[in-house]
Amino acid sequence: MNWYFASRMRHADVLSNIKSYLKEAGHYMVFDWTLQKSLKPYNIHINEAGTIAKDIITALAKVEVFVLLCDEAGTDMFVELGAALAYYENNPKIRIYAVGKHNLRSLMHCHPAIKQVDTVQHVFVAESIEVTTELDNLLTNITL
Repeated sequence: MNWYFASRMRHADVLSNIKSYLKEAGHYMVFDWTLQKSLKPYNIHINEAGTIAKDIITALAKVEVFVLLCDEAGTDMFVELGAALAYYENNPKIRIYAVGKHNLRSLMHCHPAIKQVDTVQHVFVAESIEVTTELDNLLTNITL
C-alpha cells in the first residue's frame, strides 16, 4: 500500500522509523518529507520550497492511506489533508485518518471520508498491519 503521514516536524524521527517498518512489511511512503532540510524562512527559499510543495501534492495522487497526526498547531499538514480530500473526490478508495485528541479540530476534520481515531495503532489495526511489540513501542513515542 502507498502511505503518507502528515504531521509536525517534531514527529520526523518517529515517522522515519515508521517508514522503515512499513517498507519491511512491503508498503511504501509516497513522499518522505522527513528527509527534507528546513527551508524556513520560506520566502528566502521560495524556489526550492515550491518544488517540494509540488512534489508532495503530486505524490498524494498515489496515496492509498493518508494519516494526519493531529495537533493544536501547524499549517502544512492541513494543506496536505485538503489535497488528500480533493484526491478522495476522484478516488473514494483512499482511506484518510485523523489521529489524536485534536482529530476534530476543524470543519474539514468532519468530512465523511475521514476516520477519527485516537492512536496510530488504531490506523494500523484498521489497515490490517500487524502491530508488533517493536512497532507498538515506536508508536507510543508519538504524543498527540
